[in-house]
Amino acid sequence: MGDLMVDLCASNEKLRLRSVRLVAMGANVDMETAAKALALASGEVKTAIVTLKNNISAVDGRARLRAAQGKVAWAINSKPATLAKPTHSVAIGIDGGGTSLKLRLAMRDGDGWNRLPLSSGPPALPATHGSDGTAFEWRRRILGELALIGLNESAVGAVVSGTSGAGNPQVKQELARYLADWFPHAKIEILADVQLLARAAGDKHALCLVAGTGSIAWWEPDNTTIYRAGGFGPGIGDEGSGAWLADEAIRAVCMADDGRGPETSLTQALLNETKQTDARGLAVWRQKAGRTAAGLTRLVLQGATTGDTVAQSLRAKGIYHLRALAQVVLRKGSGNRPKMLVAGGGLFSNDDFWQVFQESFHNSGAEMPVWTRITHPVNGALAAAEGLFL
Repeated sequence: MGDLMVDLCASNEKLRLRSVRLVAMGANVDMETAAKALALASGEVKTAIVTLKNNISAVDGRARLRAAQGKVAWAINSKPATLAKPTHSVAIGIDGGGTSLKLRLAMRDGDGWNRLPLSSGPPALPATHGSDGTAFEWRRRILGELALIGLNESAVGAVVSGTSGAGNPQVKQELARYLADWFPHAKIEILADVQLLARAAGDKHALCLVAGTGSIAWWEPDNTTIYRAGGFGPGIGDEGSGAWLADEAIRAVCMADDGRGPETSLTQALLNETKQTDARGLAVWRQKAGRTAAGLTRLVLQGATTGDTVAQSLRAKGIYHLRALAQVVLRKGSGNRPKMLVAGGGLFSNDDFWQVFQESFHNSGAEMPVWTRITHPVNGALAAAEGLFL
């Protein structure tokens, strides 16, 4: 029964009888007992089986299923204490990226951890929401995820969150203070979002390069030293990032419209995506779009892959800037070399971009480790939070 991925709800007599048989078989009970349990579970087959096997209520059965990621076998075989310890048993990792806010919980399971699926929602950043607004959104999301598994804030034992702007000591301190007030029994750690890459890779001294909505290179060769380059924010820096690449594409479309630049398929692609009729409308749209304009990056990468020379030139410029960020940070190390190079962010999730970047970097002549691509930095935050329990 553990392979069932969705609950079957009895909507007619034939389906109801089939559901009763499934419950009877899964819980090893007679049809009458199975029918009663199914009714109490509002027709949810998996919930009915868990309630019968564990002799618990439907509400508790649902909570155990959520904690067991919907797997009946886990919900049946795990002890209640390992599924939902009431106090300080939950580790929480947060990745406050520029495109989305990702959060993931893990629950103590003996000496190990039961990691729940990650959730994703709209971004909340100190630059746009302030420290108070960002922390409030983190708290709201945490409480929402806890409620899904029948827990409250008293269950939180550790929170590690990474966000852009946390490289500023004042912002870092403010965010930590808010979380400490709301989760007084939890250990709290605030990191710059780029640091999550190193945590996810398992080497906090790895050189990290982000190419998401923004861009930055970061290296902590020891516990007291930080070298970084970039990360100055949209409009000022973030060269090679999604926001920068989208702006460069809009600029290329406007120049082509004026006759000051080459024709490009990006013109129609960007106009279609933004529902504009001409380049001037696109420029007005950009002024209002804010960070969401970074979503146009995928069109640039698609154009580069399909052979548009303007898109390919923009991709090459972006890769040049990203390579320069990493190389500048390496030079600051005065001959020292990291054991790992890790990269993350939306641009690196594009396979063509990732391949061209690696080739460009390693063809520059430096003897360096190969790059490791991190797809879910939130796992670095979660691993760090789990480590705070040690």
